[in-house]
Amino acid sequence: LSPGRMGIGSAPDVYRGRIVLEQDATLLLNVGLASSWELSGSMNMTNATVTGDSIINTGHLRGSGTLYVGKLENSGTVDVGDSIGVLNLGEGGRYVQTASGTLGIEASGFRPGTRYDQLRVTLGALLDGALSVSFINGYVPASGTRFDVLTAASISGQFASLELSAPQGRYIEGHLIYGTDRVTLEILASGFTADFDMDGDVD
Repeated sequence: LSPGRMGIGSAPDVYRGRIVLEQDATLLLNVGLASSWELSGSMNMTNATVTGDSIINTGHLRGSGTLYVGKLENSGTVDVGDSIGVLNLGEGGRYVQTASGTLGIEASGFRPGTRYDQLRVTLGALLDGALSVSFINGYVPASGTRFDVLTAASISGQFASLELSAPQGRYIEGHLIYGTDRVTLEILASGFTADFDMDGDVD
């Protein structure tokens, strides 16, 4: 924990510092009378565990591991994985993303947790805001490839926007499929940005 403040009160307390949880670290957070706390700084998890009150994220939460909290409300940025990994909302956990929130996913292949990031929610997910997917390490998925970027017991709402970032000189197009228990990114087309005749190579 670096400069910030957490206290006890009846309203959500605000933490403006930086939290770094290294491999297998555990953090217990209980802010007393308040049932939630606001992260306006940053928290980076590496296969770590956080247990305690609900989190209102207006800053930057990044990493892998498990959050045993009642709710993660994202009005900032949640970047899943460190770099590729799974972020779990454990037993009793819900995910709520507001209009100003962004969920970030990286992909270097098509296996969840080892080749692409996945957010796994035990209870329901209520969605809005942006989904940003970055394809890294030169990976360009073929048309028809699917990625289950989010799983939950139930899905409500939809992301307002989808942002796809391709390796340099390449393009990727896709759309989202909303199931009852998952959100899936399906690739519609991919190739070289200078492939004018769409035959898979640079013209």
